Amino acid sequence: MLRVESSRSFEGCTAFRRSESPAAVATWQALSRAIQLELKIQQEGQKPKAGSRYTVNSSFEKVNTELSSIEHAFDTQDGNKHVVLKRLNSPETAEHELAILRKINEANLPHVLRLRDTFEDSVTGERVLVFPELKRFDCNKLDLVKVAKYVKQLATGLKAAHAIGLAHLDLSISNLMLDENDDLVIIDWGLARFCDPAHVHPIGRGTPGYIAPEMYAGTATCTAPDIYSAGVIMGQWLEPYLIDCSLSYLGSKLVRSSTTSFITRKIQDHLDTQRIGYEDPWCPVVTYAAELLIKMFVVEPSRRITAAEIVQDPFVLAEDSEFEGTDFQSNAAALLRQSVCCGSPRDKPRIVMRYR
Repeated sequence: MLRVESSRSFEGCTAFRRSESPAAVATWQALSRAIQLELKIQQEGQKPKAGSRYTVNSSFEKVNTELSSIEHAFDTQDGNKHVVLKRLNSPETAEHELAILRKINEANLPHVLRLRDTFEDSVTGERVLVFPELKRFDCNKLDLVKVAKYVKQLATGLKAAHAIGLAHLDLSISNLMLDENDDLVIIDWGLARFCDPAHVHPIGRGTPGYIAPEMYAGTATCTAPDIYSAGVIMGQWLEPYLIDCSLSYLGSKLVRSSTTSFITRKIQDHLDTQRIGYEDPWCPVVTYAAELLIKMFVVEPSRRITAAEIVQDPFVLAEDSEFEGTDFQSNAAALLRQSVCCGSPRDKPRIVMRYR
């Protein structure tokens, strides 16, 4: 920790201020702010507090990012309930995210992170957002019925957000968590925007690998980019069930629309060869999932399926009985038996790649 014995140490930093170098001036300014803060902390005889209501949970390490930091804490006014404190470094960023979160609370959006409280740290001056503590979403080896459940909940949250003109613009697997009931929650609305046809979304906004093609083109003004991003998420969940469709590419930072177009062509080729009898068909509910994924990856935003349409899709409306034999373990065992017992596959007709 930086130690400051007296204010004279701060005064001694004026050598930086006298320099004509802009870099030296910037260094002096940053150092002076740090020294002033440390002096204030030492004078009060304590480290910065989370606030009189919240006690930081020291069993969790503080997580720092470029724009914010995350701490776990206890709410002493609510039975020491576990909460998460998000500190925003930039006042402009804090103002934007706080406005979005207040709109979300007002609209009572389902499957969306809710703001519990907010305050300004009296020592650091940082804006602090208080959220409920959620569970990490381990989405490896999901049964297909769970995939359908989470796709429906994701689409339900997006449908409600899109209905008020709000686009998330940073959907990724890392921005999904689970509540105490193991229901999906969409988090991190810091890059969200209310759509305006007269103003395009910032070019390239989002997490690389999940960004819709229109976001790179600088033509996006609506909520459709969220559906493409949701498709990348769904595609990763479906990898164990849609074999030989190159879904393993999804999640990479290098994924672009050419990648997802290649994937959709492979899926469509399988569906076509199954329909003409040159390949054993997938079970109906897997076919529903494949067809839905194709619709989510449509390049043209105006032709892409919407969140409201996804919640009515046959895949998410399928009965539990339709998922028989599609749990992860049974599916893996069936694929293993098929690879061992089936021998050489029959020749398939050559299918010409589709270009649009």
